Amino acid sequence: MTSKSKSKSASKANLVPFVSQPLKLDIQKRKNVSRIDLEFWGVDHSGPSYEGRVFINNPKADINTKMIPENGYVGSYYVFGHGQCFGDLGHCDVMENSDPLSPSHPLTPLFKVLTVTEMIKKIGQKTNQFIVTIVPNVASGSMFEIKDSFVKLAQMQIVPYD
Repeated sequence: MTSKSKSKSASKANLVPFVSQPLKLDIQKRKNVSRIDLEFWGVDHSGPSYEGRVFINNPKADINTKMIPENGYVGSYYVFGHGQCFGDLGHCDVMENSDPLSPSHPLTPLFKVLTVTEMIKKIGQKTNQFIVTIVPNVASGSMFEIKDSFVKLAQMQIVPYD
């Protein structure tokens, strides 16, 4: 008698992209911009490791979208995930640390940044609103069952430098 084990690995077709609310920047009013960054604050890394493929003004982007500028692709960021928490209740809860000399909690949310100067300048000739889509790409063989969008972040902003 043989038994078949059910795999809980992530199906790339089921990964739900994160789509932002419109971010505003009137690039036409800023003539001396030398660099534009897209900042991601409070990126959760308590789940699986993944590549976050970032597209601008392509809310329909998915895992099959080609990573080319014509599709709004501006780059990727990478998260080394911690996976599931196996500790006692509260073990993985991130607490504020008031001691500046002690290390932060291992699950303290991350900060990520992508330089997106050329794409924002190009798209900004037609609009001052930018929708950011993050398409997660989990490594094949990941043992996580993902039912919803696991890309979670506290804040996102476009930062121009004059």
